[in-house]
Amino acid sequence: MGSFPIIENMMDKDKELVELLKGNNQTKVLMIGYGEEKEIDLH
Repeated sequence: MGSFPIIENMMDKDKELVELLKGNNQTKVLMIGYGEEKEIDLH
């Protein structure tokens, strides 16, 4: 990871975002793992 410091900097930011947005009923955080695919229906 020393060659790519941005990766280490971004690790666990999804969990931090979930905590920051708790109680916000207009926003939902969907955590997706590396290589995982999700289909999102916005309607």
